[in-house]
Amino acid sequence: MKKNLICLGLLFLMVCPAAWGQDSLRDQSEKPYAVIQDMQGKRVEGYLSMYPKEITVTSDEKKEKELPFKAIESITFEKVDPGIPGADRRGEAQYSVRMKNSNEVYTLKDKYSLSINTELGVIVKEIDAETVQSYLRKDPSSAPSASTPGSLIKDKSFIFSLELKF
Repeated sequence: MKKNLICLGLLFLMVCPAAWGQDSLRDQSEKPYAVIQDMQGKRVEGYLSMYPKEITVTSDEKKEKELPFKAIESITFEKVDPGIPGADRRGEAQYSVRMKNSNEVYTLKDKYSLSINTELGVIVKEIDAETVQSYLRKDPSSAPSASTPGSLIKDKSFIFSLELKF
């Protein structure tokens, strides 16, 4: 009787972790898969464990809008073309947000943190248009070069592109 109880207990301990592992695999597949590239060309890939449900963007008409995160195809850092209506500042850049099944392009408005589960562990990256703009507005002669130890890009590389796959 004791032997059967011990065998049953061992069988339970062996089966339950396998079931828990399948649940975590199923949860992982429901999360968006992100491919992030920074300004230095370094790529980080993995499932997002922390991300906003919605993001705030502005349209070409300067109207603010909330978009569901799961409808986003990509967020890319791009220079503003002065020939585009609404692009009133020359030489600046923005984060362009492209949606799935849509040709419309929006501009990212707020700062967001993303937590990515990679093979090496969890990495937290921020996507912030304000930080990028303040860096680009600096006088090039006073801006630190990439080889300077305290350089913004070297120490705090910002996201160049973010592609999402659901």
